[in-house]
Amino acid sequence: MMSLRTLLFALALILSSTAVADNDFSCNELEQYKTQAEKGNAHAQYVIGFVYGSGKCGIKQNHQTAIQWYRQSVKQNYAPAQYGLGVMYDIGQEVTQDNQKAFLLYSKSAEQGYPPAQWILGEMYRTGQGVTQDYNTAFKWQSKAAEQNFVYAQYTLGVMYHNGNGVKKDTKKAIEWMKKAAKQGEPKAQKLLQEIGVEY
Repeated sequence: MMSLRTLLFALALILSSTAVADNDFSCNELEQYKTQAEKGNAHAQYVIGFVYGSGKCGIKQNHQTAIQWYRQSVKQNYAPAQYGLGVMYDIGQEVTQDNQKAFLLYSKSAEQGYPPAQWILGEMYRTGQGVTQDYNTAFKWQSKAAEQNFVYAQYTLGVMYHNGNGVKKDTKKAIEWMKKAAKQGEPKAQKLLQEIGVEY
């Protein structure tokens, strides 16, 4: 099974890219974003951090520069940047790996309602990685992310209902959440539904 950190590494750019795409970012606007970032705009700082972290828009990938911009955005309590910097601390990307810093950043981001952070915080509690295992708290965070249509949380919530982790076992609700994840293309949810003969 893929470790949480490996999963984080694999998903970090996808999730960051989604967050940037949600804000209608275009490489054609990069110079404007740089100007806004230098003037202290938190979202622009996050976008520039993402561009350097991912090597998008013809910019040479530079994680140190990405971290610098993320930190500027984090100072302004910007949730996507808190999550992005949390990932870097969690996997030790150009910083000393630090579970506590990652957890703190994820928590701040999750409290602001950012679904990827809510999901990963739920995963940390569910698996007991970096924190004491707590299914009830895991269920709380997975629910918050799933209700915002975050596919990974929908799948995990389905699993938690199926197994009765942090919540009373409920096959009907397990299938309901699995269907939502399956309709968004989550292969594990699709496979599980097929195995039990449920259409999605």
